This record gives sequence, structure tokens and C-alpha cells, in this order.
Amino acid sequence: MYNNKTLLSIAFLFSSLTLFSQRTIPEFSYEVRQPYIDVTGTATKEIAPDEIYVLISLIEKTNEKGSSIQSQEERIRAILNGLKLDISNIKLSDTRSEMMMVDNKEAGIKTTKDYVLKLSTANEVSEVFGRLSNANIKVFKILRITHSKIDEYRKEVKIAALKAAKEKAEFLLNAVGEKPGRALEINEVSDYNYPWIRNSSNMQAFTPNAYANSSVSISEEGNFTSGSNFREIVLRSTFQVRYAIAQ
Repeated sequence: MYNNKTLLSIAFLFSSLTLFSQRTIPEFSYEVRQPYIDVTGTATKEIAPDEIYVLISLIEKTNEKGSSIQSQEERIRAILNGLKLDISNIKLSDTRSEMMMVDNKEAGIKTTKDYVLKLSTANEVSEVFGRLSNANIKVFKILRITHSKIDEYRKEVKIAALKAAKEKAEFLLNAVGEKPGRALEINEVSDYNYPWIRNSSNMQAFTPNAYANSSVSISEEGNFTSGSNFREIVLRSTFQVRYAIAQ
């Protein structure tokens, strides 16, 4: 028979084994990083604009003879008919009137009607601008340049940029006997388009992605320069892609 001391010893040993069994033994751990390669792919496409929007402002001043808006509208219709352009491509955009002041005295009323004319080619723009100037209509400028399929072309450029990144990863890894695995990250670095307009010897460029809100004057009041021409709209897309290196 066990005495009290023996029973206490057995109980202590059991509790010690229980406590020991509840301990966790830390294991050596480390982070296994997936080997990867970062590459950048860029694609560019140039397209000739087929939608050119021109602002034409007709101005009538009550203190000037021969400047009625009605007569100017008739001249515009004659110009469009003479060039065999669809009259439905010109739309009224805005109309406004304001008091003219000279030496702090009322000097008559100035009325302005803005029209937006849609053209398709640089030649049409040059022809229209020349005839507007000859018809004594002096305020006109290009509002916006784009292409009817620009969204489709942008997608094509993005796809081409991604393919260029994949091809770069393949030939770089092939040089060291490796192959790219799946794409871990895809980041679009830039997406922009540059429409260019050349006016005489001065060539200006719209800012990327904002040309719809910009305007470049081919004609200023009383100053028309013939021979205006356009360069293509430049679409460019760049992607940075991280590929896993196949194991």
C-alpha cells in the first residue's frame, strides 16, 4: 500500500508531465519567396483623325453695318454647299448678347452665336478655314480632334503593350534557362494620346488625355494662316508586369 508521501510524489509527477505536454516547441521557420521578374511593355499606334470639331463664332454689332448674323449664316451655308459638306454637321452651340461700352458709355449691343462644325479631314479644315476667312468670318478655331474608333484602337494598344511585356519576360528568362510563370501583378503605368496640330511654322501639341477640353486656334481675329495640317493622333500605353519564374 502506498503511503501519503508516495501518493503526493505520483501526483506531482503526473502534473509535471501534463504541464510538459502542453508546452510548444518553437520550430525553425522561414519565408519562402516566389522568384519573379519585373518587365515593362510599351506599344504605340498612330491614327489619322477622322472627327475634327471646329468652333465658328458669328458676331453682330449694332454699331456696325453689314455684320448681321443672318447674313453670316447665309455665307456659311453657301460655303458648306460649295464644298459639298453635309449641312447637318453644323450645330448651334451657344448664343449670347452683351452691352458694348466706350468711355463708360453704351455703344451698342454685341450678339454672338457659336456653331460647331464636324469635319473629317485636314483638307476639309483647310478649305473651310480659307473660305470662312474670304467670307469675312474671322473667329473660328479647332475645338477637338479625335477618331470615331479611338476606344477600339486604345484597347488594341493596351493588348499590344501587355504582349510586349510577356515577350520581354520570355526572352530575358530564356537567356538564363528559365521560363515565366503566371502574372503576379499588372500595373498600367501610362495611357495617353497626343493629337498634334501644325499651324504655319509653329507646331503645338495638346496635353495628354485632355485634348477634348483644349483648343488650338488656327485663326485669330483678322489673322488667318493657310496651309494648316495635322499629324496623326499618337496612342501609347505602358504596363509593368511581374511574372513568377516557373519552378
